Amino acid sequence: MKNMQPYPAGFDIYSRKQYDNTDFILNCVNYLSADDELLSIRSKSFKLGTLNPIAVKEKKKFYILLNTVGPLALICIMAAVLIFIRKGRYSRNLKFKI
Repeated sequence: MKNMQPYPAGFDIYSRKQYDNTDFILNCVNYLSADDELLSIRSKSFKLGTLNPIAVKEKKKFYILLNTVGPLALICIMAAVLIFIRKGRYSRNLKFKI
């Protein structure tokens, strides 16, 4: 290790060969830690359900508005609260600490 970088998993430093046993090592660790749920989760396949196209058309504008205005409103509210706290903390007339 001349450049002090870690070797990738499955690399044999003596023979300078890369072996494809990273999945095997992960499965061994999961098996030895008695974590059978992880093995069963990795083998599952998921089928995504489809959305109702009529409901999507009806609520499309609401979710577009919510996803654009909502974060902006949240940022503005947080900024106003922080400005109020800073004015109260560093003003000469009002002295309060939060």
